[in-house]
Amino acid sequence: MAGLTNGQTYWFAVTTVNTSDGEDPAVVAVSATPEADAEDPRSATLWPATRPLPTATP
Repeated sequence: MAGLTNGQTYWFAVTTVNTSDGEDPAVVAVSATPEADAEDPRSATLWPATRPLPTATP
């Protein structure tokens, strides 16, 4: 996430929406404090929001 200031705490709230547009009323809030990168940045594999989630196998 670009534009954050190192050393400043940010709060994020996350909720889920299913394929029928039903949103879970439970919201999870977490905090994070960015730090300066001490090594070369590494790329992570991210899935675009348009890619379907994997189906769980019972």
